[in-house]
Amino acid sequence: MSESGVYSSDIGQLRQLGSWIDAVLIGAAKAPTPTFLASAQRSFDVTIQDSTYHMKQYWFVLYTKGDAAPLDSATSAATLKAHLAHQGEQAERGLIQVAGPFGDKGDWRGLLLYDCETREEVEGYLKADPFVRAGQLKYEVHPCYGAVGTCLK
Repeated sequence: MSESGVYSSDIGQLRQLGSWIDAVLIGAAKAPTPTFLASAQRSFDVTIQDSTYHMKQYWFVLYTKGDAAPLDSATSAATLKAHLAHQGEQAERGLIQVAGPFGDKGDWRGLLLYDCETREEVEGYLKADPFVRAGQLKYEVHPCYGAVGTCLK
């Protein structure tokens, strides 16, 4: 441990994570995933000075506009009701941590943050979504990491 209270392996991991985040943000082609993330379990601890953060992998979902023609108002209302029930059931089970639509009329329609073991599990729930089945929504799924217990305020 250094005088600052940070373990040298933690500093190396933080530098590797920072470089990876920078590469992803600037759009570097296929930025290599840090080895400690690529081989990590779904959760791990990161110590920065005298604080330890329990990090966990989640799945970020970006809903985008689907390719199908718009639904008529009655079908749209019924599909919305089924969509909300579908997501509500998953939220009650603790699978969806954050969900909501975007407030504009752009191609990005909404986001979800899933707490699931695998991408395949998340995609199974998404493929069963009534709006996805109706072609009104498409989606992207990305792994993301957050400190356990972090909340929106």
